[in-house]
Amino acid sequence: MRIIHAADLHIDSQFDGLSAALSDHAAADLISGATRSAFRALVDWALVEQPDAMVLAGDIFDGAWKSTGTRRVFLSGMTDLADAGIPVFMASGNHDAESVLLHDVVYPDSLHVFPVHEPRTFELPDAGLAFHGQGYATPAVEHSLAREYPAPLPGLVNVGVLHANVGATAGHRNYSPCTADDLRALEYEYVALGHIHGRREFVDGDRVFAAYSGNLQGRSARETGAKGALMIDFADPTRPDLMFRPLDVLRWEFLDVEAATDASVDDVLDAVAVEHSRARDRHAGTPLVLRTRISAMPALAAQLRVDGDFAEQVRDVTTGSLLEKVTFTSLESDEIGPPVDAELRAEVQAAAASLTPADVTELLAEVRMRARGPLKGSEIDLSSGAYLASVIERAGEDLLSHLSVESSGGDS
Repeated sequence: MRIIHAADLHIDSQFDGLSAALSDHAAADLISGATRSAFRALVDWALVEQPDAMVLAGDIFDGAWKSTGTRRVFLSGMTDLADAGIPVFMASGNHDAESVLLHDVVYPDSLHVFPVHEPRTFELPDAGLAFHGQGYATPAVEHSLAREYPAPLPGLVNVGVLHANVGATAGHRNYSPCTADDLRALEYEYVALGHIHGRREFVDGDRVFAAYSGNLQGRSARETGAKGALMIDFADPTRPDLMFRPLDVLRWEFLDVEAATDASVDDVLDAVAVEHSRARDRHAGTPLVLRTRISAMPALAAQLRVDGDFAEQVRDVTTGSLLEKVTFTSLESDEIGPPVDAELRAEVQAAAASLTPADVTELLAEVRMRARGPLKGSEIDLSSGAYLASVIERAGEDLLSHLSVESSGGDS
């Protein structure tokens, strides 16, 4: 017997940090449809593999439906699975809690939705399976649902479906908190987890007793690598066999390029091209969104920072991928000469730290008013505190880089 385990589909959620790419119509279409396409890939995979069931462990949606299209896409997939005789067992999570979603939907009989006020067990006796789960009534469930799950049913393979933060994983809200021991104590053959967007297995000896499948489609630079779902094979119920299947249609990747001491701008671009080629090979042609970090000697790092055309040149050598951001760091070396005076460095850092987004807003507004024409980079969002804070941080870094260059006798 086999099941497919997926979670955190976030159908029709927004992507972070890709507004610049939306001017490219092909890129915009790929980005806007990525979560839908990944969901469709999940359904198509199930239609080919014909598992005994599919489980969806929460955050299938990203909040209240913004259009009827979200509902239509989901129902189309569920209908295809129903027609193929593949039942689905679904629990809600913090993003698609009962209090968030609309409820005027008639689901196919083969889609079983776990209740939100107490756990419930669904049996598939012909397949030898039992599914235990509970969804979220509200987005913030701060007590452990796992500790309320029922005992396993004898004679069946028991599968828990749970949206939870196991072990207080950093970077995620601590919803439905529990421990690996809590899951082990359930004595189920397997617990299908959602909420954490990276794959992770919980092992007892050589037996995997629970796992996060990760999300189906990465949506920001924090979610790198292949994303998809798991096939769980219970040929030996005491030792489930897990197989990961990538289903994402768009993937984030970091390019880390360290320039040689005597590197030129062209050398850096050549190195970026090499790293990009390697990344494309690693990901077998899946479209990539790149965040590129270039580490160079201070003089070159400062030159690249102020070169308005450099990002465009990086874009040219990474053709076929979307460029999200290029950042620069300075390499330290005895050959560079003395560092910036510690007192001066502290003063620069303190000056940058003392600026507020309001200060930057006022300054930029004044510059715009006095400018004879539109400013280069006029897409600056004066309403974004986070963006303005990044402007302050970059200003401090750039000044220190120029000071480093000057201290070594280089050009500023």
